Amino acid sequence: MEALRDAIRGASGLGFNSRGGPLVEAIINATNSKAARNYGPGRLEEGQIVTVNFFTEKMDYSTEKLRKIRCPVKLIHCSEDIAYPLHHTEELLQRLVDAGVDVELEAVSDAPHFGTVTNAMEINSLLHDFLMKQTTSNVPLPSEEVTSPYEAMLVAEGWSPDHENESSDEDDLVFDTRSLVS
Repeated sequence: MEALRDAIRGASGLGFNSRGGPLVEAIINATNSKAARNYGPGRLEEGQIVTVNFFTEKMDYSTEKLRKIRCPVKLIHCSEDIAYPLHHTEELLQRLVDAGVDVELEAVSDAPHFGTVTNAMEINSLLHDFLMKQTTSNVPLPSEEVTSPYEAMLVAEGWSPDHENESSDEDDLVFDTRSLVS
């Protein structure tokens, strides 16, 4: 099980570019017990499939399959992603364009692979704006705050939502939607 914990720590190093902090540690701690259950003794092959083979054996979708996409697509690239440098996203962008898909690309500066965690406010705003651009109907106003369904689990693993022990570059798991309402 020590090897599994090392693998999780290594994956988090890749996903967060070795940035630490209480939120990242809580994510690692929460992942350890689930990984032990899902990929422990007798299930190591499944663990390799979802962690290693996912990267090393990935296959591109054919242009024929990409042509079946019937809705606009927003690609968001995290500029500091070690696993997928910008050229990977640009290649996908071009393949989607070639397939006739309405697609746009936006890069988020200083965001690692797991930018949805480290740069949540910026990425959520990009997604919100994109989705609002796609609708013509009236959309109800969001709640003033939306709390992550994972907050209780992460608190149980040592994370503090009041930021007492966090570094200044970590975002809260509460998304303040007031900035999105015009």
